[in-house]
Amino acid sequence: MTTSKNLKPEQVASMNEIIEHNQALLQELNTGVHSPAAIRAAVAQLTQQTLDPSVEIRLPFYSDFGRNIHIGKRVFINSGVTFTDLGGIYLADDVLVGPNATLISVNHPLDPAARHGIELKSVYVRKNA
Repeated sequence: MTTSKNLKPEQVASMNEIIEHNQALLQELNTGVHSPAAIRAAVAQLTQQTLDPSVEIRLPFYSDFGRNIHIGKRVFINSGVTFTDLGGIYLADDVLVGPNATLISVNHPLDPAARHGIELKSVYVRKNA
């Protein structure tokens, strides 16, 4: 289902706080050397979810929001991946994401009068994809 929204100022302010915090976290993550466990911990902080120890994420890793990324077990995310996740991105168990893949769950309306709104549609990558 696609949701079209014109965000209220307080929603934008709240989102901007999360984005600012998460962008700083991603910059730190992507500019240092980290163990697989430290990468999982940072992405868990970004998503506000616990990641299974079987998850492997190669850096760099990019997201515009972070809180709407959901990662199953035994997921492998290769380097350079970008998740535009405001509308939700769901990776089921045993998913492999290739290098430099981009998953986008946000768009803008085609109608010029509504162009500053957003349209959200979740991305689901099913088990073993």
